[in-house]
Amino acid sequence: MPEGKMDGVMNITKRIDDAAAAEIAKIRADADAEIAKIRADSDARVAAIRADSEAAVARENAEADKRAASAAETAKRAVTLACRAEVLDGVYKTVRARLAGLSGDERVAFLSGVLHAALAECHAREAHAKATFGENIAPKAYVLRLAAADLPLGEALIRDCGEPVTLGGEADIDGGLLLECGDTFINCSLDMILRDAREQTEPHIRTVLFG
Repeated sequence: MPEGKMDGVMNITKRIDDAAAAEIAKIRADADAEIAKIRADSDARVAAIRADSEAAVARENAEADKRAASAAETAKRAVTLACRAEVLDGVYKTVRARLAGLSGDERVAFLSGVLHAALAECHAREAHAKATFGENIAPKAYVLRLAAADLPLGEALIRDCGEPVTLGGEADIDGGLLLECGDTFINCSLDMILRDAREQTEPHIRTVLFG
């Protein structure tokens, strides 16, 4: 090939090489810039995810702390209520033991008071039946039933009450009395007396004991 033509070809080849090199450099620069952008975006996403995760963990920890505090408060209230219930139970158990342990004149006076209260309840029922239905449901005699240990006191109780009461058989109770009023009866056993007394007095006793 003649020298002039050779130089021309080489010049063209060089221009092509230079252009290719420039294009390659541009492509590489663009690629590097894109990679840097992708890395930056990725780092930002990772940081955001990490921040969200840390915030979620913090929220979960805070919620866990709240749940733990709530559970602790609930347990505290339960223990407090249980302790108060135990104290109240102790109060009424003491009262029951005191009443069950009465003897002599004190026991007679206690049972006499219970008998009068039972008779008053009978009369209230009779008055209600009379006023509402025009019926006279008053029996000819009321029947007093006592625990086995109190049967020896029955005659004295009947004598002192001043009403038509007869002494019936033994009642399956461990204190207090049962009073038959015709077809119904008044349950004034010791357990029933204490149950009614607790319903009436517990709010006041709670206030006195616990404020």
